[in-house]
Amino acid sequence: MSHYLEMLADIPAKEAKEAKEAPLNSHNSQSDTQEELRGILGDDYAEIAKHPEQLAAFAHAHACRKMRLQGVPPEHYTSTATCHFCGPIIAPRGFESCMLGSCWWCANRRLGLHIPRPPTGDA
Repeated sequence: MSHYLEMLADIPAKEAKEAKEAPLNSHNSQSDTQEELRGILGDDYAEIAKHPEQLAAFAHAHACRKMRLQGVPPEHYTSTATCHFCGPIIAPRGFESCMLGSCWWCANRRLGLHIPRPPTGDA
């Protein structure tokens, strides 16, 4: 499991490029998703797979991460917050008007990928 958390913290540029160029369908076929999760979770996969709710949570987090790498906010990103590094961002529900030390989009910033911005209210 720590391998997955490390990957979330520091995404290699090659993976970011592949995700950016991949089709926007964040939910590939079930078998593709399972194979990706096996690769990410490594030795922990068998244990986590015994708990469908945990596996589903990892699958959801992985799908959201792939969408963010493509510069697309996941559906539940409906709030506006401010990141110390990225500035105004679209954030998950529940983070309305928060000031963050770092955010979900920081990986995109470090890799030079698109960060979608909240509407400014200018018509």
